[in-house]
Amino acid sequence: TTNSVNQRLSSLRDAMANYKVSAYIVTNNDPHNSEYSADHWAGRTWISGFTGSAGNVVITQQGGGLWTDGRYYIQAEEQLHGTGLDLFKARQPETPTIPKWLASTLDENSAIAVDGHSISYAFYQELKQALEPKNIEIVLDLDLITPIWTDRPSRPSAEIFDHPVAFSGVETKQKLADRRKWLKENHADWLLVAT
Repeated sequence: TTNSVNQRLSSLRDAMANYKVSAYIVTNNDPHNSEYSADHWAGRTWISGFTGSAGNVVITQQGGGLWTDGRYYIQAEEQLHGTGLDLFKARQPETPTIPKWLASTLDENSAIAVDGHSISYAFYQELKQALEPKNIEIVLDLDLITPIWTDRPSRPSAEIFDHPVAFSGVETKQKLADRRKWLKENHADWLLVAT
């Protein structure tokens, strides 16, 4: 409900004030930047009430906003109603990106925070480029959501399993042999495989 969202926003703003943070970015991204994250990582949904699959939210002491794409404009308007959060129509010529909006909104020598595990290096670079001219600090190791999300779902703990040959077409043993051959042919010492 809107009341629950407003209570959560108030708690987050209190935490932001304690840490002297002018803006806090919340995503639904897990540390692997998976397309679909487990409920544990649904911080943006929890703090804003917006349930669409795409979007990031920025909270400031006076307001903030949600950036999402055209699939969710109507839904976002409805779900943000009464929260004090504005809808930013992402990828539209008139809509500033989050970094540009922060740079135009925040005072010099202020600070923003985001859980650094929830953003890409490319997004961090965009933030840095936009905020450096105003000497705005970017704090990447401050998780303000977990302390206030008291019933947060646990992290997934399912065991790792082999991807069935029926789907992959190749057994794990053969995949590893192929990778080792590639490493040797390319004079490489190791290959990083990430999910």
